[in-house]
Amino acid sequence: MIDKKDRIEEEIKELFKQYEIYHYQCVGLRRLMILEEDQNAPICILCRHCEQTGFLFYCTIFDNVGNWGLVYYHRKGKRRTYKGVPMKPEDCPVYSPMTPLKIR
Repeated sequence: MIDKKDRIEEEIKELFKQYEIYHYQCVGLRRLMILEEDQNAPICILCRHCEQTGFLFYCTIFDNVGNWGLVYYHRKGKRRTYKGVPMKPEDCPVYSPMTPLKIR
């Protein structure tokens, strides 16, 4: 009985891991498309520390970049990069790229 429970638990963990990989792959690809479309988009939207809430992108590490942590606005045809936001990976000391991964 315990063996069956452990097996189910492992299957659920593996499914969750695959979902996470797929989710971050989709998010990373969408953000790469934004960077290709908008030449003024900051590099930090491709960072692991950048969170998206609706049409706003914000830095979870620094609140002194952009507009109190807001780094980019993207909604339909309107786009805005806030002042003081890193445009190159070298401009940010904690930049860690969100790389799209493949499900194995």
